[in-house]
Amino acid sequence: MDHINESSEWIHLNDETNRAKITWLEHRPSDERAKGWARRKLPVSVGKYQLGGDDNTSDTPSFSHLISCSVRGIKDIVSVYPRIGETWALFKDWDINWPSSASRGHEYKYEFVVILSEYAEGLPITVAFLRKVKGFASVFRRVAATVGRTNTFQIPPHELLRFSHCIPSAKLTGRERSGVPVGSYELDTAALPQMIEEGEEEAVQAAKSNHRSPPSEPDCVVIPKYEFHDFSGERSEGKFTAGQIWSLNCKEEGLPKYYAKIQKVEWRPVFKLQINKLELESLPENVTQWRDKKMPVSCGKFAVKGGQRETLTKVNGFSHQIKAQESDRKTKYTILPKTGDIWAMYKNWSDAIKVGSLKKCAYEVVEVLDDDESHIEVMMLERVEGFISVFKERVEGGVDVRRKIPRCELLRFSHYVPAFRLTGEKGGALRGYVELDPTALSRNLLRA
Repeated sequence: MDHINESSEWIHLNDETNRAKITWLEHRPSDERAKGWARRKLPVSVGKYQLGGDDNTSDTPSFSHLISCSVRGIKDIVSVYPRIGETWALFKDWDINWPSSASRGHEYKYEFVVILSEYAEGLPITVAFLRKVKGFASVFRRVAATVGRTNTFQIPPHELLRFSHCIPSAKLTGRERSGVPVGSYELDTAALPQMIEEGEEEAVQAAKSNHRSPPSEPDCVVIPKYEFHDFSGERSEGKFTAGQIWSLNCKEEGLPKYYAKIQKVEWRPVFKLQINKLELESLPENVTQWRDKKMPVSCGKFAVKGGQRETLTKVNGFSHQIKAQESDRKTKYTILPKTGDIWAMYKNWSDAIKVGSLKKCAYEVVEVLDDDESHIEVMMLERVEGFISVFKERVEGGVDVRRKIPRCELLRFSHYVPAFRLTGEKGGALRGYVELDPTALSRNLLRA
């Protein structure tokens, strides 16, 4: 198969003589949004196609490149999706509601990416942004990651029309000539726009992150995305399925202290989640309760809240999936600190803490070591100097610091913190330490 006419149409090649017989492929929109895109005659390069009309041509310079696709069914349905290792152009500032091609005057702008994950129906595609190497016309390299900033991005399944066209490329070794970066890509100039914008690195960095720095107030902390492990990828749209229990960030502090059950996931025509929040049903026997009944509780037995489901179109309020012990009817869930978990604890805990004072609360981070009917044993953690969210065991007098938390003080545990165990990072210097999701850490822990 070949791609022709500025990488926006596909054909099936039937003959290899000087005069080729071709069959055009016609796009089959899968939902109402894609149908509207097609009606406005906007370019499409991904999705499902069916065989259309035949044609003959000897104009071989119109062909661009061979593509990888799958053909299934007796109707010869052809599926064309980005494949791992390919380089593609994305429409810059893409919007599914763009007006017709004629009214836009074909004035498209592009960003360039390499594909990092194979297409799977219903899941996002991971890509890395590319930028042109100074001094070369068609050599591109991946945008470098920095501390707290990822160089990858996920294209949700309902935004696949952002992919403009595949760009033939060759991966370079760095030995081709002086100045060529190892692992960079040489892109086919015939598939590149005539003008490639200057300052592209800054432009794609802005496109990757919706995070805005807070105003410069004394008590504000800029929260990085991650240092080694991309926690945000664990809560992307493709990670949600019906039946899961997820932790939700509370409005008071933005920390994950509430829970919800995913009841339904919809992808078309737009992404939607239907959820029911969980509400505390009971605490274990003899546990001291909050005096302020509005205080969030993250430990205990929870029940699916009755009433109408809530519908969400964004996932930015979710923190992480919870592995809860569920009842036979799957309507009640027990969530308690378990061995190996990382939790945040109220540093100066008392049952008199009020919801209005949560922003002033300080926290400690612990790893759960063991538990029995009378107590929960934890190891105290501290931040590793020089890192924002990497923690290790706290040591005093050559011994790690441990505490036994009485069961009656269960509410001392504020919330679960997602963690990633480090191994070979920094040449193995961080082996055994844990990187914690910085979005689940309080201000005092980020500043410590």
